Amino acid sequence: MKNKTYIYRANLKEEIINYFELHKFEKIKLSHFLSIIYEFVKYKIRSLSRKVLYLYSFNNGICEEEIQNYIYSILIDIIENWKNFLQLPFEAYFWNTIKLKMINYINSVNNRQFDFEEKLANNLTNLGKINYFYHHTNGNNDERKYYDIDYLKKIISKVELDFITDLLNKDKKETQFYSTYQKNKIIKKINLKIKKSQELDY
Repeated sequence: MKNKTYIYRANLKEEIINYFELHKFEKIKLSHFLSIIYEFVKYKIRSLSRKVLYLYSFNNGICEEEIQNYIYSILIDIIENWKNFLQLPFEAYFWNTIKLKMINYINSVNNRQFDFEEKLANNLTNLGKINYFYHHTNGNNDERKYYDIDYLKKIISKVELDFITDLLNKDKKETQFYSTYQKNKIIKKINLKIKKSQELDY
């Protein structure tokens, strides 16, 4: 009768927990474990991952496969500690844990992506201003000096000038050795020098 209890699939707790009791979880290989879990809850996981993907479709950095893989990592964490949850309403705990951890993970990814895109946008904006300053020419001799390379040399250092030249020249790769923080710092410093120079001339 005891074996029949293990075989009988009345709910998620019996399907998963009893299976590991019967087969000794410690000896189950990870790949085999994932295949077992996938067979037990594949439709629910697939449905959940697609719902998450739909709700967060604005984030291009997340795909359905990544969501499913993260759900599997949550499953591993839950099942490795399965003995602690035998007295709980396991199915509710099981899905609520997945849902909450999934939401936290997605929000964390979104926040990192937003911070990165915001910094990138600011970087491109600043670079665009310097690019304009560097290349633009004007018929008015009084204004022309602001866009003359010789004038630019007077207000920024040689290192900064070389940096901007390399950054604007797509064929050169020297700037790839700078970190994003270093690039932003140099660009900000150059912008401040340009602004200060313009203010002094007025």
